[in-house]
Amino acid sequence: MVDHTAEEMSNNDITEVSLDIDNILLATDGSKYSVKATKTAIALAKLVNAKVTATFVDTGKEDAWLPEENLQEEVQLGVHPSEAGLEIAKKFGKKNGVEVSTTVLKGGVTKEIVYYARNHDIDLIIIGESGRTGLARIALGSVAESVTKASDVPVLVSK
Repeated sequence: MVDHTAEEMSNNDITEVSLDIDNILLATDGSKYSVKATKTAIALAKLVNAKVTATFVDTGKEDAWLPEENLQEEVQLGVHPSEAGLEIAKKFGKKNGVEVSTTVLKGGVTKEIVYYARNHDIDLIIIGESGRTGLARIALGSVAESVTKASDVPVLVSK
């Protein structure tokens, strides 16, 4: 079925819009893609006077939503999950006058990010994307994509 929403809108449907962003959830694993997402989160928070919660998800032995979440580090094509991203987020926040708190979650990455956002008044999730394509994307999936699909709040994917 084709979606014709825009075609069916009348002038009465065009209203003033706003986006109140007070609380941003930054998902970080310490990779270069997460550091880029961190810079985006801090810059946006600075612009709209929001707070940032940086989170790292420790997958441990619990069930994950994606195969990627249980693979060994050396198989993850250069992605080395680390809590170091939390410290980097705090440093960027301090340098830019943005309040940053940190939390470590345990479980499946997608599930924990979405649950945290749902239960902590988060207005926007920011997450990095590695840009994998082809077989790597098919084999490993994409945490950013699964968070985007599962989240009730807007997700900004930083590439």
